Amino acid sequence: LDLKAAAMNVDAAERQIVLEIRKIIPSFQIGLAVERNERRALQGRNLFADTTRATIKNGALSPPDFQTRGQRNQERSAEIDAIFGPSLSVTLPIFDQNHAQIARARFAYEQEMRRWEALEVSAMQSIRRAVVSAQTSWDIARSFARDVLPQAARNLEMSRESYKAGRSSLIIVLDAQRVLLEARSGYVAALQTAAVNVADLEQASARPISEILKHGVAPSTTTQSSDDPPQTADER
Repeated sequence: LDLKAAAMNVDAAERQIVLEIRKIIPSFQIGLAVERNERRALQGRNLFADTTRATIKNGALSPPDFQTRGQRNQERSAEIDAIFGPSLSVTLPIFDQNHAQIARARFAYEQEMRRWEALEVSAMQSIRRAVVSAQTSWDIARSFARDVLPQAARNLEMSRESYKAGRSSLIIVLDAQRVLLEARSGYVAALQTAAVNVADLEQASARPISEILKHGVAPSTTTQSSDDPPQTADER
């Protein structure tokens, strides 16, 4: 859970960098625009100037040319009343290009990345220690179940038979019984330690032991070679 939270913080810091970079251009708009020019009446004629031009053109005093209604309408239709086309509006950062905020966001991203890497290393080390402890404790418990307990039980049985046959004293039987009880007590303590270590492994890996065993990350006691004797009920 700590690693997931740290990874989310890294993603948030990375998105903050992108956000600060986008702030370099705070506004950007593109679209269509219509601009309508102010409609004005046709300018009046300068009769003196028009008369002068007509006189020079004809070589004699001549009246100016008069425009017909069609000519005036054609001149008016040549005027541009409105302009329609794409528009682009961009705010250019001339003085402030948001360099300080971008550098701060990148520094925060590097911090979150280093924190995530440290947590990952710590989690891996914790899981390795938990796996080794679980394997060792279960090996000890297995050794009790497979070797120590059966040997102590055989010694007690042999001591009883020897006592019944009159070849040994009662002290030998009591001592063998004490050894068996100590072996059983050690076996129970080993099982308790193994159970605690398995719980520590589950906590370190944030996975139940059933899922850990399913993926093959299991203590060595779950495997058995062909040369080993069949496991007893207590051993299983």
